[in-house]
Amino acid sequence: MSGPLRDPTGTLDGVTWTERVDLSIDGGMVVPPVAHSNPITPPSYYAGPLPYYGDFQLSAAPGQNMQLVIEFDKPIKQIRTTAQFVGASALAMYAVVQESDFSGGGLVFTSPKFVTWDLSTSGTRTLTYEPGFRFVVLRTLVISSQNNSLTFGPTFRNTFFFENITAPESFEPFEPDLHVPRGVGRTISLHWPAAAFGAGDPISGGMRVRQDWTANVGTSATMLSGILGAGTGPDGSVYYRNKYALRMAAAAGSLGRVFSPQGGTSRNTQIYIATQQPNRALIGKLDEIAWWELHMTMAFEQPSGVIGGDVGMVIGQGLNIRIRDSVAKQAGFSFGLRDIDTLGLSIRKVTGAALTYDKTYVPGNQLPAGFDLEDWHDYKLRLNSADFGLDAALQVLVDDQVIDTIAFPGIAPDPSDGSTIGYYWAWSNQNRDSGVTSRLYLAHEGLALIASSTETGLA
Repeated sequence: MSGPLRDPTGTLDGVTWTERVDLSIDGGMVVPPVAHSNPITPPSYYAGPLPYYGDFQLSAAPGQNMQLVIEFDKPIKQIRTTAQFVGASALAMYAVVQESDFSGGGLVFTSPKFVTWDLSTSGTRTLTYEPGFRFVVLRTLVISSQNNSLTFGPTFRNTFFFENITAPESFEPFEPDLHVPRGVGRTISLHWPAAAFGAGDPISGGMRVRQDWTANVGTSATMLSGILGAGTGPDGSVYYRNKYALRMAAAAGSLGRVFSPQGGTSRNTQIYIATQQPNRALIGKLDEIAWWELHMTMAFEQPSGVIGGDVGMVIGQGLNIRIRDSVAKQAGFSFGLRDIDTLGLSIRKVTGAALTYDKTYVPGNQLPAGFDLEDWHDYKLRLNSADFGLDAALQVLVDDQVIDTIAFPGIAPDPSDGSTIGYYWAWSNQNRDSGVTSRLYLAHEGLALIASSTETGLA
């Protein structure tokens, strides 16, 4: 089969197509003997020319492979077609730029772009190659059947060849106004503490799992209360600035207290991100959890001086929770209270070594003018996986505003301490290196560990 391309009114397009029998290994292109019912029509929004619109079918003898090659007398940029009766070997459509790309009698060819149909799956596919291509190859490894007959191969319906891929100027895609519930894109969503805490010293308690993840979490979804030294101040549930909250205090020079999940390698509460760029690896079809966020709704009491330890949010290498501690000097990230009207971020790449990043934030500089650290604010540490050409990074957000972004190379620790894989995390009040008392508050249900394959999925 061959001929000029025509639009639905019969007007010549100026492009001629030909079935290259010498490069094909099928029984030929034929018009289906029976007209199709319920024909597919072009998209309603498309008002431009349709250079070709029609149906054809591949025919083959039993046991014969099929490869159909269509040549155009000048390059086209797009083809769209609907395949029916695809067999158990699946089907692929390739773009080939020029005849010299064929070798071995047409059985081997070079293709910059292709699309596929899965085995025994019908459907519409569009193949686009912006520079343009002269040949289209439709190929399957074994013949398909139509109504239990081995006479014909797949049927191709409503086939469009486009010289250009520019949509009409009047076309505006319809975007439905849909309400997407918050959290629907999250892969992981853990929340703590429950509002059931009463007065007095809180104990370990389970986290709330917002999605059906319970079977994999098991006992991992438990927050552990740890007293790291003597001299801690009063803790418990209080009502602070119109919110029910959990209060945690540490006396001057005390290791204090920390709340952290039951952790360890293979625990689902560990944070796992890609810290290295994938380079040449093909990871595009992996189900990747690429974005992680530790979110805390907190308030701090104004200290009387410099805070030397971890008072706020901690993400540690392995099972580390003492990042700024002058004795432990563990590798990880620490964000929280630093001084009067001052917050800060510290990063230690290697346990025992010096800090690799240490920065403070004050009102009017990173923080908004008039920022009151004694009031409630949303604090987030967001870990972004590395991707092709992009380094892994940490973002610090205050009330959903990014105040700092740090790329990992040379600064951030690896997500393993040699025995435990992943990053650990905690709500912490450890100020052993301070000569002042520190107090902070966490809103009930105010801590969340969330993760998603995309940044927008964190919402």
